Amino acid sequence: MLKSAGFDHEPVTFNWDIIDQCQFDCSYCYNRAFNQQKTALTTSAASAYVLVLHRLRTVDVDWNIDVQGGEPTLHPHLRYVVGEMSTMDRCKLITIATNLTKNINYYQELASIDKVEIHMSYHPEYHSGWHNRIQKYASALDTKMFVEVILHPDEKYANDTRKFIDSLIALNIRFGVTLLHATEWFTPTYADELLMIFDDVIRKDNERTKIPHEFSSGSVELGEHDMYNMSYRGMMCDARMFTIDVDGSIVNTCTLHRIPLRLTKSVLHNRVECPNKKCECSQMLRYKKNEAT
Repeated sequence: MLKSAGFDHEPVTFNWDIIDQCQFDCSYCYNRAFNQQKTALTTSAASAYVLVLHRLRTVDVDWNIDVQGGEPTLHPHLRYVVGEMSTMDRCKLITIATNLTKNINYYQELASIDKVEIHMSYHPEYHSGWHNRIQKYASALDTKMFVEVILHPDEKYANDTRKFIDSLIALNIRFGVTLLHATEWFTPTYADELLMIFDDVIRKDNERTKIPHEFSSGSVELGEHDMYNMSYRGMMCDARMFTIDVDGSIVNTCTLHRIPLRLTKSVLHNRVECPNKKCECSQMLRYKKNEAT
């Protein structure tokens, strides 16, 4: 029986879906329906960032933020938004999740802002041109860049993805690999033969993402991919991840409960009973979980 998992004192994490537009239409995208709303450039939605910045200034605990979408670089005020967040003392890290469709100068300008990292998502369904681009961008962005490689369960993408990973290794570019979770329109099934193609990088990723677990039989550290099918439902969890919608509303990512306007510690550090079958991102896995009493 699992008694506890995760780390104490993990920071609050905001995932900001700053825009509901994207140039891609990946079959597995968990935000696929959201990306098709295309409301972000209406007057009310486009100005929502002003309210969000105001609310973020009220946060009285340390926090990180992942700016995503949609494709966040399509937002007309992204540079201003990121610059404002970087001046907030409690903000410790700003990650921009992008599909690498802007030019190098654009990303260099963003990366020059304090606290910013550029996380580039490699999507196998849009493989064309990535190898050449990544070489140029890596030299321009250096340590401010991280690549998240999506592992598609369809074997037709395996060779291209493997070649791309090998190029990242050769160029000494920081990267991780992501196994897809089910959405309402996509159910991934990974064949053992396909996973063996990526066995070395999955094992390395497991070493990078180890999280302590205490079972009745003893303690062990598990990597993110070891936990792919684990469930923590019913355990008490710190659950300090919050989703900011394109309209500026903010909910707890796990419970979907909307939170008050002022983002104080009493609001952001509440423990909840895990309602979900699985944690679907690495940060969720890191939050402290204990057996319910």
